[in-house]
Amino acid sequence: MIEDDYANQSVSTKRKKEIEKEYRRLEKKRNEHKGLWLTYEACKEYREKALALYDNSGLDIGERRRLRLEIQERYGLLEIEAINILNGFFHKEYVRKYYVIRNLIVMIAYDKANIDI
Repeated sequence: MIEDDYANQSVSTKRKKEIEKEYRRLEKKRNEHKGLWLTYEACKEYREKALALYDNSGLDIGERRRLRLEIQERYGLLEIEAINILNGFFHKEYVRKYYVIRNLIVMIAYDKANIDI
């Protein structure tokens, strides 16, 4: 019985350290974030702007490149994230990613699918 209590305490301490590490990682990302926080409405707005371009070949040139740089700088996104948003991919995932960072939400493995924003 005493051994079981020790094992549970060890797991609990280990889990607490993992949570603290993840919290520090999110806090660092939040402090480094430049620009506005991404919203689904912003994703939709930039997707519509991309669709309205005269040359909608999907290549990162000309007006499309300018649009990609604009969303990237305005919302502090990675280049691939900005490109995917303009192409209409992963909007929900990117909004969720930045929501989690902004609000410092530490998720454990079985809770990742249950966050609702």
